[in-house]
Amino acid sequence: MLSRYIVTLFLLVTIVFGTKVEVVESFAVESPHRVQQSNHNKHYHLKRHKEKKKVIQKSLTPKKRKRAKVIIIIDDISHRWQLNKIMALPFKVTPSIFPPNKMNMKSPLLAKGLRHFMVHLPLESSSKKMNSMYKTLYTSASQKEIDARLAEIRRLFPKAKYINNHTGSRFTSNYCASKRLFRAVRKYGFNFVDSRTTEHSQIGRIAKEFGAKYMKSDLFIDNKMSVVAIEKEIRKALAIARRKGYVVMIGHPHPETFKALRMSRNFLKRYNVIYIDELK
Repeated sequence: MLSRYIVTLFLLVTIVFGTKVEVVESFAVESPHRVQQSNHNKHYHLKRHKEKKKVIQKSLTPKKRKRAKVIIIIDDISHRWQLNKIMALPFKVTPSIFPPNKMNMKSPLLAKGLRHFMVHLPLESSSKKMNSMYKTLYTSASQKEIDARLAEIRRLFPKAKYINNHTGSRFTSNYCASKRLFRAVRKYGFNFVDSRTTEHSQIGRIAKEFGAKYMKSDLFIDNKMSVVAIEKEIRKALAIARRKGYVVMIGHPHPETFKALRMSRNFLKRYNVIYIDELK
């Protein structure tokens, strides 16, 4: 009887303690598989949170806008002192150099050593006084005569890439003459920049026919010989640059023009001021 009681008591104690141990193990310790899965879930949610944060930050960050390009051309260069004035400006300016003329028959020497310059080619205008320029090309010039003149310009300026017209309101408004000129310009490896001395210029139409890019001046900045007026035109040019991405402005080697350009240097710092041959 006593032995049966002892066995029964022993079984009861074993059952009680065994149940407690089993309960503790089932809640206090996770299996290796569950631990690994839990860590993986935490890593996944953390990664997703970081990705979402990056997307939000990117959407809130304003996009960097490209600076508008500004091309400044100074026409009528025939003397070293004019070129020196251009070189002294604190930004890029493209000089447009006259072929040999009564002011300087050795003007092509000014281009020696220059990487960025243009040739300023005299074309017929409606003014007899302006047409007195040495070797001005007239609308009556044949293809052969125009070719000979462009071949001469190429010999005088072997490294030149660009030509723009000096005066030329009558010439560039004449479709046939302009087409002969454009054909010769391309033949001798030049790019033509229309100075836009007339609103009736045919150069844009002809460039399209040749499948070439039409390059033109947007405005002359020194039609009025006043520093205040020139500075106002420079600001107008910069407004054009902001609107279409770039602007081509033309000035002349006058003291007022150089002064107005220097006074505008702080405004110009906000733009990408480049040479004409850097325009893509």
